[in-house]
Amino acid sequence: MTFYKRWGGNMKEALLAKSNFKKKKSSSITIFLLMLLSAFLIGISMLLFLDAFPNTNKYAEKLNAPDGYTILYNDITNIDDTVIDDILKDNVKEYFTYEYLFYPVTPVPFNNGDLVTNLLISNKNVFNKTMDKTEIAMEDTSVKDNYIYVPYQFYSNGTAKLKDIYEFSLNGRKYEFTIKGFTNTVSFGCNTAGSFEFILDDESYLELEAIDLGNKSLLISYNLDDITPGRMDLIIRGEVAKVNHNTLASSGDLESVIFNRGYMALILGLSFLVVTIISTIVIILMLANSIMNYIKENMKQIGALKALGYTSKNIILSLLIQFITLAIAAVVLGAILSYAFMPIFASIISIQQGFSYAPSFNILATLIPTITIILLTLIVVLLSTRKIHKINPIVALREGLDSHNFKKNRIPLDKSKLNLNISLAFKTLFNNIKQNIITFIVVGFLMFICGVGVMMYENFSRNPKIDILAFESCGGVITVDNETKDSLYNYLESRNDLTNIRSIINIEVIYGDNLDRLMTYIVDDSEKLNNKNVCYQGRLAKYDNETCISGKFASKNNISIGDMVELSYLGTTHSYLVTGLLQSCNNNGKEAFLTKAAAAHLYDFSLGDEYYWFDATKEDTIIILDDVVEIYGSHILTTMNFYSVVEGGLEMFKLIATFMMLAMIVISSIVILLVLYLLIKTLLHNKKNEYGILKALGYTSGSLIFQTAVSFMPSIILSVIVFGIVSYFTINPYMNLIMINFGLMKCEFVIPVIGMIGIGLLLILISFLFAIFESRKIKKIEPYNLLICE
Repeated sequence: MTFYKRWGGNMKEALLAKSNFKKKKSSSITIFLLMLLSAFLIGISMLLFLDAFPNTNKYAEKLNAPDGYTILYNDITNIDDTVIDDILKDNVKEYFTYEYLFYPVTPVPFNNGDLVTNLLISNKNVFNKTMDKTEIAMEDTSVKDNYIYVPYQFYSNGTAKLKDIYEFSLNGRKYEFTIKGFTNTVSFGCNTAGSFEFILDDESYLELEAIDLGNKSLLISYNLDDITPGRMDLIIRGEVAKVNHNTLASSGDLESVIFNRGYMALILGLSFLVVTIISTIVIILMLANSIMNYIKENMKQIGALKALGYTSKNIILSLLIQFITLAIAAVVLGAILSYAFMPIFASIISIQQGFSYAPSFNILATLIPTITIILLTLIVVLLSTRKIHKINPIVALREGLDSHNFKKNRIPLDKSKLNLNISLAFKTLFNNIKQNIITFIVVGFLMFICGVGVMMYENFSRNPKIDILAFESCGGVITVDNETKDSLYNYLESRNDLTNIRSIINIEVIYGDNLDRLMTYIVDDSEKLNNKNVCYQGRLAKYDNETCISGKFASKNNISIGDMVELSYLGTTHSYLVTGLLQSCNNNGKEAFLTKAAAAHLYDFSLGDEYYWFDATKEDTIIILDDVVEIYGSHILTTMNFYSVVEGGLEMFKLIATFMMLAMIVISSIVILLVLYLLIKTLLHNKKNEYGILKALGYTSGSLIFQTAVSFMPSIILSVIVFGIVSYFTINPYMNLIMINFGLMKCEFVIPVIGMIGIGLLLILISFLFAIFESRKIKKIEPYNLLICE
């Protein structure tokens, strides 16, 4: 018997929920669409965090990526298997060695520009590696000779395809190969990880090896026991130096590679998370507003239901059933849509990660939006329906005092100096202050996220902010061997088409007991740097006992300006005073800066190659680099056109920035459309009789539609102005919360005033057009029908 009573009660509430839905079908569908949008955005964010970002980890496991690696190069004489085994045997679980031709800091054509990277070249025997494997992602077997395999990222960025001719230069000589295939490799297959691996046919490789025998190197990949990759690398360098002091080393670790190959998924995920939070706030506001309007509009019905024996709990439960059902439907469809749209994001992520990425089912990414939307709906409905408990049936049937609002007449028509239509619009504004407050808040949040989109477009696409993406900017860079460096310097000094010649080289120094490697920029004179903004706090080091450390690394290791730090290189250690903190988005926030005088305590400059940086126009840079190669020939090791490097390196950022701005505008437009639909529908219901009277007095539908649309514009315009100003001052602090994870400690992005004004005007125009569009139902209001209904 109890079962039937319980079932019957539930059926009664379900029928009441069904009745509510039918009466408010369009409003319920709009709420459903808002829930759907939020579920979709949460789903996308979670898939980016939980499925896209770990894609590199999946490949690392599949290809047996090592904990770390060290490349020995320059001169590997006497570095044989016995030496390597003696060094590694006590510290590693397993290791693998392989010979490459290694070209450090080499420009290669990439993404419609040039990319400066560490380049490893081998033949097809590389496919036999058992650690840090290289696999073929796609290939054309019809290509038989003079071919090359390049990393998959060359394909995913859309600039290369099978059978294309790929040209690049090494040590002043140009080479041309047919692309036979694209490869997947963890450590050496991505521009943001700093290394590329090229694979040539046997004949081409042997020819190159004969020419560039001095570029022969040894790759050592290792999985470790109870030791960090940094310490292992230091041990290798130290022990190898005892055998051959001319041997140089370059190294990396899996943690840094994974971060560098996956940070774009994190940026996208964080960006969409903010939009998700805002859309969720909109749902809360609109759901609460809809329920309160339901109570207001159905006061008589609620009173009648209570008089018939329905309890407050029955009525509240019916609303719970209605909106929870909508929430469940929204999260199910939202999950389907998030998986359906992920291929769009997958193509972007694949460009940056350098791996093919196919979204897979992720239980957490599916459950989180489900639980979030349903739980929020439950809480909002319970909080918004508390008033139902206080409704007395008799008072409700008489509609209480609702028919007598006693509100002050703020715009008396007989005294107003405004146009009559405008006066009526302002009367509507003051009589619907709650709806206008909601509009103010919603449009304000949307103004902020659109402002973020405009900022990203301005700083990463339209006018790329080079000083946060690169340590230094220039026209070009020339690497010359030791015997020719003075002659080249004098030649560059004699030219009138370039300025500000300076020497900048990079070495990796070691800091602390954890043996963290810091990419260190060594400059002959810090005053010559163009990018002085790289030091965001304190000042750049000037003297031989000073250094600067990246802010992210300093924060992690409790280093402050004024502290003394010990830096080591190849067993030599020296203490330096920290004079400033650096910021950039490179090297995972592990960077340092020294002058040549300071670095001389660690590094002997008299024997090494020289790197000359200079400033020149784009056109002059091309001429200068060509002239230098022609005059000095093989003495020129590499040249870099900085303009080409910027074009190639920023292509991905431009794509992301444009995509995010358009996504923000589209999402904002959808939210405005849905919110205005709900608010205007409620307004038309509450003012139906008033509109009928105005029509009977001679007002046309067109004038009433215009009045209704205009009544929302003051709050929208005010919101755009207020939140536009707020956004101008808060976007950089907001971006700082995100970018601090990538090494950018103090954001000073340009907030384009014209762009902010443009986006504000666009939101106002969109809102007005939507308001006009959604007020068209006024045409259906007929005074005669209203009189008959009475």
